[in-house]
Amino acid sequence: MGMLMAMAAVATLAAAAAAQDAWTHRGYTNARNAYVAAGTAPSIATPRFVTTDSRTLVGQSMPAVADERIFVYAKNAAGTGHEVLAFSEVDGRLLWSQTVGTAVQDSWSSPTVDTARNQVLMPSGYKVTAMRADTGAIVWETTLNASLPIVNSTVCVVGDRAYITTYAPASSAGKMYVLNLNPVHPTLAAGAIITSAALTKSLGNEAAYDAALDRLLVTDYGGYVRRWTTACAQDWAFAVPTPVGTYGAPAAGAALDGDSVYVATYNFSGNGRLFRVNKSTGAQVWMVTAERTDSVPVV
Repeated sequence: MGMLMAMAAVATLAAAAAAQDAWTHRGYTNARNAYVAAGTAPSIATPRFVTTDSRTLVGQSMPAVADERIFVYAKNAAGTGHEVLAFSEVDGRLLWSQTVGTAVQDSWSSPTVDTARNQVLMPSGYKVTAMRADTGAIVWETTLNASLPIVNSTVCVVGDRAYITTYAPASSAGKMYVLNLNPVHPTLAAGAIITSAALTKSLGNEAAYDAALDRLLVTDYGGYVRRWTTACAQDWAFAVPTPVGTYGAPAAGAALDGDSVYVATYNFSGNGRLFRVNKSTGAQVWMVTAERTDSVPVV
């Protein structure tokens, strides 16, 4: 009886450790603030393992981690297309690989893990691909727009919905798409487009989720941060001070923490800015000069 209890305790501890290790979105969770409250940071002096797969990983794309698996975005062996690779978090073994859409404009989008459905969601090329996290088998694929690819953006999972933007850097064709994740939805297939909402422009933009207010904070390459309901109705829009050429525009997602939204800008003509915005009102709290960047701020 004592041995059974000890084995159960070990299994529980292992499960707790795996849950703590989960890094499901670019920026940690769907709030994207990259802040892990518990535990001690491990040493990076010596790697636990180094993977030996010969495929080239996509630079700037971030790994996602869940259930002792590491998911990364890579070029295929021939260098002509793209794949998602899954490695063991324990020993670095390659567990599976799966072909996804070929990246456009050297996109460095990252995988997102939908833990509720044991799936990995990868935006690449013109479509989003959902794969089983344990086997890599494709569950569904959805083409968003046959003429506008996904560039640098990642999926935000909120309940049974996924939010993803397409690329539109110089037009009013940018969009945030909402996809159904519920496999037993009464009228929609898994992966089906529920609705879409317009952005001024889009390049690496994405949504962050505020669970306290049940709202999305969506960046816009046209020079905005927008707060939406989960049905994509806008509450407010914060506009980067004009002229945009002086301050740049958001080319990555925002990070949420407490009562604030943090967003950085990319500027082709000089430095960018880092903004802190009140998440309830959309009012600017402060602005500081920063290196131009297409990264999500770390809180």
